[in-house]
Amino acid sequence: MVKFAVWKYQDIHHVTKELKKGTTTTSNARNATPFLTSRNASMDSGNWCLLDSKSPITRSSSTAFAKSVRDKSGMTLRNSTQLPRRILKLNRVLSSRIALTAHCVRFYAFLLLFTLPALLQADTLPLLHPKVGPPVLQELMGGCSLHCAFFWSTYAGTTSMKPAWELCDDDAMTAWISDTPGTGEQIEFRIPNHLPKEDADTPFYGISIANGVIRTLQDFRSYARVKTMTLLFNRKPVAHLHLVDTWRWQDFSFDDIYLNQGDVISLSIDELYPGKDTQKPGITEIVLQGAH
Repeated sequence: MVKFAVWKYQDIHHVTKELKKGTTTTSNARNATPFLTSRNASMDSGNWCLLDSKSPITRSSSTAFAKSVRDKSGMTLRNSTQLPRRILKLNRVLSSRIALTAHCVRFYAFLLLFTLPALLQADTLPLLHPKVGPPVLQELMGGCSLHCAFFWSTYAGTTSMKPAWELCDDDAMTAWISDTPGTGEQIEFRIPNHLPKEDADTPFYGISIANGVIRTLQDFRSYARVKTMTLLFNRKPVAHLHLVDTWRWQDFSFDDIYLNQGDVISLSIDELYPGKDTQKPGITEIVLQGAH
């Protein structure tokens, strides 16, 4: 390991003059008062030079020393300010990298702060199983539902939402069929933006679903059926629904959700039962239960 000692510039100048006169020996030169060492160096002064403590100081080397000091690694210091400049440059580089690292840490911390609650909520959503009811028959369609309080608009789609009136028309012979195969389809029930005061905080506590295209047994088997869905209220997940592969009514119940004007109830299709001929999912009817 190369060891260094640092002297005041005045001491070096004095040693150099004495060497030229022949009145100073190498041992005397080494007894010059040290100003700094390599371990506790402070670069608040520009009048300092670097010496290799193992290199002999001779008359012939004194002139060369005044021009350049070379350490054992081959680095040449042309003057007493070159090393501080290099270290200051290194310090600026390190400071910029530390600042960049701090910005990255803050960015990912904020990202985690906003995404972690949603991830935790998604993992802790309740999984609801249906109560399977009677077969879906035309003569049994209709009855009491959230329609007793008000009507709503129904839309479905992936990127662009289109009207899906077939889902809420009380008709067992019609069905909504997705335009695209696979999962990811969204179904929205949009509450009107203007409701009478007496309809404020209307309770919504259940969903009844006629899964698949049940016009005929062949249609039921041909199209894909929904296996799991996520219930959302105003874009916030509420529960996962696990449907049975049957043409009977499936009734889901949950804690009261109080509806007001402008609210949106959504269902996101997550998994499917495969169809024989196509993977486009179909649903015959969805009834929102509530109001009473």
